[in-house]
Amino acid sequence: MTTYHSPRSPSGRRHSAKPPPDMTPLRIAMLPLLILFCALPPIGFAKFAWNDSQISIITSAAKQGDLIKVKAMIKTDKKFAEVKGYLGRTPLWWAAAAGQTAVIDYLIKETGVNKEAADDSGWTPLFAAAARNKKDALEALIDQGADRQAVDTSGGTALHAAATGYNPDTAGVLADLGVKVDAQDKAGMTPLHIAVQHKETLMVTTLLGELHANPNIKAKDGSTPLRLANQLHRGQYIVDELLKAGGEE
Repeated sequence: MTTYHSPRSPSGRRHSAKPPPDMTPLRIAMLPLLILFCALPPIGFAKFAWNDSQISIITSAAKQGDLIKVKAMIKTDKKFAEVKGYLGRTPLWWAAAAGQTAVIDYLIKETGVNKEAADDSGWTPLFAAAARNKKDALEALIDQGADRQAVDTSGGTALHAAATGYNPDTAGVLADLGVKVDAQDKAGMTPLHIAVQHKETLMVTTLLGELHANPNIKAKDGSTPLRLANQLHRGQYIVDELLKAGGEE
């Protein structure tokens, strides 16, 4: 008959393996809490993903001018009227950028959204319309009382936003409404500086020709639009346009 001997410890003493103790009432009571704790992260992630998908849906609907879908989502939950998505932009912001006047009118007149809700750069829906040359959207916002003199985080006006691209229609409307063509942002840059910086040749021509921008205003670093054009190598055409308008370094 074989006799089993329990193993010896380094000290020479014998020890035997003990079965795990039964679960105490306290451990049993804590088990549901442990299960809930483990389940919370997936639930939180699922909720975040669902909210993100809903924001994407109403953003797309606003861009595309799908007024039926916009209305349906806001009817489901009013928060979607002013929800902020990518870069802090609201459905009204995207509707303005895409020139969707029906959506703009509905959001402002029917849901009372904030017309001045700015994105992370301080651009309001008015700036979005100006930067995308959406004249009808710009005028719709103005008709609904949007602040035409608003400034972004850099101190730029909606005309500075228009100067980032070729946006002659919205630039003309803004100038007619009293937005100063030679307004300076926090760095002292005018819309003409911005157009040069972005190498927007046709916008430079529009600002100098139709809107009579001053080519010799200096930014805080002392640079005129002509000096900026030469420093950034913005091309001979822009340099020639500035020189014809009397630009100096």
